[in-house]
Amino acid sequence: ERFGAVHVMCNNAGIGPMAPITELTRADWQWMLGVNLWGVVNGVTSFLPLLREAGEGHFVNTASMAGLMPVPSLVAYCASKYGVVGLSEAMVEDFAAQGIAIGVSILCPGPVRSNLGTSTRNRPAELAGALTDVDLENSVQFEGETVDWLSAEATAALAIRAIKASERYVITHPGMLETVEARHRAIESAFRAEAKRRQAESAA
Repeated sequence: ERFGAVHVMCNNAGIGPMAPITELTRADWQWMLGVNLWGVVNGVTSFLPLLREAGEGHFVNTASMAGLMPVPSLVAYCASKYGVVGLSEAMVEDFAAQGIAIGVSILCPGPVRSNLGTSTRNRPAELAGALTDVDLENSVQFEGETVDWLSAEATAALAIRAIKASERYVITHPGMLETVEARHRAIESAFRAEAKRRQAESAA
């Protein structure tokens, strides 16, 4: 009503309960992926026509640092957030290929103070399972170091900056880079090892 059109769509709905993979049920997976991944899919499919009609716009898709690196006991959560990262990265390339002038930012927060830790209050009864709420009041230990919490307001400011600057990735905790780099190195190592094997086979 105020601006005459939708200009920014923030796909931010999410849940964050935890459980070891050995305890996860099909209902756990359905609930987690239904909110975290399908929520973004629904937001994109619902609002993309409106942004295209306006001729401009920007999506902010909330992923997580857990969408860039593996985290124990967050297997289902990681799967959902890796999905959001992949979806968003492909959106950027697809928009560019089609000449669509709509921006995409991928919000990858570390610990942010929110209601994410008490997600089970909204869990449908028919999707009961092993996933349980997380105590977000205690300090977070990551790789043996204490990670500072970020406020929702500070996180929002980063997202706003990304929208204005058309930044693809929004990183709240740059100190967590080392673990992301370790994952990337493992992938690169696998590529190089396979290339080396093929070279050796060709030489033989």
